Parts: sequence; C-alpha cells; structure tokens
Amino acid sequence: MCCTQTDGGKLITLEQLEAEVLALPLKSQALLLARLVEHLGQASEIEPELAKVMA
Repeated sequence: MCCTQTDGGKLITLEQLEAEVLALPLKSQALLLARLVEHLGQASEIEPELAKVMA
C-alpha cells in the first residue's frame, strides 16, 4: 500500500486521497485535473500536445 503526505504531515493512502478528490464538487475535480495535467506537461511526464488538449 502506497502513501502520500498531507501538508499537516499526516500520511494517507492513495485510496483515501482518491476518495477525498471524488468527494469534491465536479468543478473542483476538473480544476484539479487541469492543474495536474499542466504540471505533468511542464515536467515532461506527458506529451506536450496532450497537455494542451487536456488544459
């Protein structure tokens, strides 16, 4: 089981993080996804063309 750390230092599992994201309103989920895609595009983790389409 993989974990991530929150700003408060609390460790949560990826499943818990997923549940928290899915509990957000759809608009907030869309904004979060856009920010993630933008970040991944800047980090060259995904194709720049895909980042443009998803943004």
